Amino acid sequence: MKRLFWVVLAIAGFSGLSFGADAEVSKKSEVAIFGVYSSYNMPSAAVAYFDDQMIGVFNDLKRFKVIGFQYRMDVASAEKFIKKIKDLKKEAILNDKNLIDEDFGVVVIPAVDLEKMANSFFIAIPIISGWSVEKLQIEKKSKDLKGNTTSKWVWVHKASVNVSIRLIDAEGNLVDIYSREAKYESETGEQDAYQHAIKDAVWGLTFFLRNMDAFKIKTKVLEVPGPGTLYMELGKDMGVEPGYEFIIEKSSALGATGKTIKMDAGLIRVESIGADYSIGKVIFGSPIANDQLIEAPMMGGRLMIGGGVSMVDIKAGNVFLLYNDDSPGTDWFSNTFSFPAQTLAPHIELSYELEVGYALLLRSQIGLYVANPIALNLDLGVGYELYMGPFSIVPSLDITAIGNFTDLGTMKNTSVYITINDQNYYSDLNVSMMGITVGVKPGLSFNFQFSQGFKLRIFGGYNLTFLPFYSITFKDVTDENRTSTENLSDPNFKFLVNGTEQTTLPINYSGAFGGLELMFRF
Repeated sequence: MKRLFWVVLAIAGFSGLSFGADAEVSKKSEVAIFGVYSSYNMPSAAVAYFDDQMIGVFNDLKRFKVIGFQYRMDVASAEKFIKKIKDLKKEAILNDKNLIDEDFGVVVIPAVDLEKMANSFFIAIPIISGWSVEKLQIEKKSKDLKGNTTSKWVWVHKASVNVSIRLIDAEGNLVDIYSREAKYESETGEQDAYQHAIKDAVWGLTFFLRNMDAFKIKTKVLEVPGPGTLYMELGKDMGVEPGYEFIIEKSSALGATGKTIKMDAGLIRVESIGADYSIGKVIFGSPIANDQLIEAPMMGGRLMIGGGVSMVDIKAGNVFLLYNDDSPGTDWFSNTFSFPAQTLAPHIELSYELEVGYALLLRSQIGLYVANPIALNLDLGVGYELYMGPFSIVPSLDITAIGNFTDLGTMKNTSVYITINDQNYYSDLNVSMMGITVGVKPGLSFNFQFSQGFKLRIFGGYNLTFLPFYSITFKDVTDENRTSTENLSDPNFKFLVNGTEQTTLPINYSGAFGGLELMFRF
């Protein structure tokens, strides 16, 4: 049997449009937002948390007003409600004194509230279409620095929520449906699990609403004080934020036909905001006072695919790995491997940047050094973009970790046994090396923007690596389950490179780098 929870109905609003000369400027107006309905056995705290999260989205956008009611609707009731709103609009009887209370199945709405809802600019009806929280025990495995695997059993709560939000326009038409499923697993408890799942389910609503044509901010150019900069109407009062982008729209008359066409004529990016105005940087176009500006939402993500070359220092010739075992006396064992000489390595990379505000960038990258041995890199860092029209410069600083896995061949057992980590080996040993080198990468890139969604980047910088963390693994050739791992910093290890003894790794990734990237913004 379906359960009807206590309801919160919010009335929020978005822009009715006023006209300053030819340009439209958004203003706040009302839209009704119902509290969430669920036929599932959800805790009342979860229902209230969902309402708070959803209403918080509308409040944070600042282009809505929120007023409270106490109604929730299931899918069938929502369909009846939509039909009723259409009928009321069509029959124009909203102000009829004979308007009566309406029964929609799971809720009865008084005539006075029904009239307020029908007069709203938009109506949103959220419904939980899927819900589950379960407690179960799972095995968690982990590895220590020496590669040993440990496991433990823990209790976790798994929460899953699916929500759909129907958006109805002033004429009672279903405009769109926001739908999202989210899952979360928590060792903390049930509440932590379902709160994270609810938050994730509502997460995409902000961008969804900003992308609806009816909810996009429309404004106009107030003044162009100089090349590349403009003042526009609306700021904090309508929730405009640094980093928002607007299309410049211009109108053009079609000869003597009397018809007017509208064309995208440029792009601006908001640099700073005031109480009721904003300052924007012109990316494309030549705006003038009173030009129409229309919000063009982006999520702030950038995906880059590219490549280039990086300096490396890989020694040529034969390399001997020498190891002094733990047995009494001095027994040095060795194996031989070789690297081809290499000073430049092709580099392939996949990068992601997150735009924060007007110019700050949070950067990450995974890449591949096409060398011998092959190496992978993971970079994390920050950048700051200096906009100059479609051209921009980004100084950046990343922390990099470069790692590789190398098979070093077989170490011959020339003694009765080899002792490693208190374990005796009587056969030959397969030897491999694995680890990372940590460093910093100051860089500088030059970018050219061809459209709102695409840029070309040329980059360069210097890679300074200085913290190697490598280990050597020995594996019995007759029993692969018998292994030992030693840190390469152990004094028992040393290298002979072309006859010269050294204790450091014969591979160095420090040096200049450069290349080109294709950037896709979304």
